[in-house]
Formats: sequence, structure tokens, C-alpha cells
Amino acid sequence: MKYTLITLAALSSAALAQSVVFSESFDGGAATSSWDSSTGHINIRNAPGGGLLELGMSNNPASIFSDFSTLSGGGYSLSLDFGTHYPGTAPAAGPWNFDVVFLDALTNTEISRTTFDAFNASQSALYATELSGTSSFTAASTSTRLMLDATPYGHGWVTVDNISVTQTSVPEPSSAALLGLGGLALILRRRK
Repeated sequence: MKYTLITLAALSSAALAQSVVFSESFDGGAATSSWDSSTGHINIRNAPGGGLLELGMSNNPASIFSDFSTLSGGGYSLSLDFGTHYPGTAPAAGPWNFDVVFLDALTNTEISRTTFDAFNASQSALYATELSGTSSFTAASTSTRLMLDATPYGHGWVTVDNISVTQTSVPEPSSAALLGLGGLALILRRRK
């Protein structure tokens, strides 16, 4: 009985530690209801292979965000694909940067910021995502805001697709303590 409880606890923690908590592929050519725009030029474009998000960087820079549930103290990783779109002659120099920002959605406090440079993409008139990036953060509360922000930078548009946030670790030691208390309660109950 004791070994069964320990094995079940370990398996449930391992399964939880690698679960996808948020994903977006922008397929279907329309924004999902989970995204909000705070400013700027934002489009969902149909492209070969499905839809993708277009964030304007020049005349009307864009910022878009979405909230999702997290475990306070849990570790998370983000992966995404990105590229550029520039109709006409592309500039010879960068940057074509955009920021991926994680905020505590309850207090609007910044947790993590990663800047991605899309300048090495082909800068074609086609909509594509040729580059990939990753980022990680530790959640500060039960709700986290993912923000894609092209506001501080300059040229054309950045394209973004295949966003995925995965939980990589559970908070410790509180989760281990709860599992231990639960196991102890089961053992004591069985003895009565």
C-alpha cells in the first residue's frame, strides 16, 4: 500500500510537470477570444500551413496579450515560431525585435522579458515563420499574462505562430508536503 501511494504520487507529479497550459496556432484566420489587443496594427493572416499573427512595428506598433492559469511558484517554458513580413524593399539593417513578456495577471507586475530578433528571417513579402525561440519563467500567482510587444522597435511587421507554454516544474516544497499529508491521512484512515 505504501509503495503504491508513493508511485502514484510520483507519476502524477511527473505528468503535471510537463503539461501544456496554453497554446495558440492562429489557424482559421481569426483571432481567438483569449487574446486582447492593447495597441497597434494586429492581423491574423492566412498563410501556407495555416494562420499566423502579424504584429505591426512601424507606424502603429502592436501589443497583444492573453491570460492563463498557472501554479504560483511553478516553472514554465514558452516556445514559438516567428519571422518577418515587409512589403517592398526591406531595410538593410535591424533590429526587427519584439518582446515576449510574462506578467503576474493579478498585480500586472513583470515576471520575465525576452527579446527576439527576427532580422535574420528572409524579410520577404510572404507571410512565414522561419525562426524559433524559447523563454522560461516562474509563475508569481495563479494567473499569468503572456504579452507579445512590438512597441519599442521599428520596421515592417513581425509574424508569430505556434505559441506553446508548458509547465516544467511544480512548486516545492508545498506540493510534496501536501502529497505527504494526503498519504499519511490515507494510511491513518486505513488503520482505523
